[in-house]
Parts: sequence; C-alpha cells; structure tokens
Amino acid sequence: MTLDALHGCPNTARLIADGGGDCVVPIKDNHPTLLDDLRLFDWNGAPSRRAVDKGHGRLEERVCAVVPLDGVPDDVAALPGRRQAFRIVRRRTVLKSGRTSRETVHGLTSLAPKRAGASEILALNRGHWEIENRVHYVRDFSFDEDRSRIRAGRLPRNLACLSNAAISIVRMRGRFRRQPQAHRHYAARQADALREVLAPAF
Repeated sequence: MTLDALHGCPNTARLIADGGGDCVVPIKDNHPTLLDDLRLFDWNGAPSRRAVDKGHGRLEERVCAVVPLDGVPDDVAALPGRRQAFRIVRRRTVLKSGRTSRETVHGLTSLAPKRAGASEILALNRGHWEIENRVHYVRDFSFDEDRSRIRAGRLPRNLACLSNAAISIVRMRGRFRRQPQAHRHYAARQADALREVLAPAF
C-alpha cells in the first residue's frame, strides 16, 4: 500500500503488517520525531536511482536513495515493520521560464531490500501520485467536491463512490480525453449518460 503522509503513524503501519501487507509512506512535518531521525541518515553514500520525465511544459528529475534499516535500533525511525528508509529529491524546471524548484521527501517502507530497491520505491511513489492526479484531483476540481455541503450519514461516501464510477466509465470508454469534456457532453445528453452506465464495459 502506498500511503499519504497523514497515515505515517504506528497504528496504521501495525494494522497493515498484521494483515500481511506492506506499505510505502512519506514522513513529513506532522511526524517530527520520525522526520528528524530520517534526516540524520547518511544519504550521500546510499544506493540511488535517477529518473527524468518531461511533460506539461516542465522537466522533472527525481533521485531516490534508500538505506536498509537492519541493525538500526528499533527506537530510531520507530514505525512498526519498517525495513528501509528512503529519500526522494525532486527538481522541477519550467521549460518556458527556466524557473526551478526543489523538493525533498523522506519516507519509510516495510519492503525488504531484496523486494524493493531505489528503482522500485521510486516507481511506487510515482504510481501513488498518478492515482492522486487521476482520481482525487478530478474529484476535487471537475466534480467540485471540496465545496460540497453534503454531510449527512453515509451520503458523502456514497457520492464519492458514484464519482469514482463515473470517472472510470469515461476512461474505459476512451471517447473523451478530458473529464470536463465528458461532463459537458453528458449534461446535455442525459440519455447517453444512462446508456453508458447500463451498457457493458467491454
């Protein structure tokens, strides 16, 4: 499981480990003791991998370094089940302006070194943000969920499930490149929307 920094807490890590799962979790300022421990590791000598992506008018370089935690005292970076620490440094350059920015993220994973090195952790982290961008961002902006005033009972969760289903249907059909295009189309043609929901996906 790849988690947001909000879930970098012992109870969540223990629950995942007890269920036989593994996690990759970034550690941020909301867990200052863990973050301080991670910053003290020798990252310069750690095995690392580099990836470069170009798109959306910017160049992004990501470098992931990993430190195995076997032999490290349990009270250092004390998250249940942790096997490795990682650090990802992102450098973004806006191609048009040449402006650059740098971000450093530290984290922990229960994956052992033989199961996941720097390349795999880099890919897992990237995959997490792909989900964030393809689902949560769309729900926040295209569906305008952030301004929703619905609070009663299970209704918010039910509506979130319906939003996820609508996003998935539009993507599986492949008819529209962007969700707002699909929204405008189906808002004007409700019969088409109903057919898409009732028709088999494949």
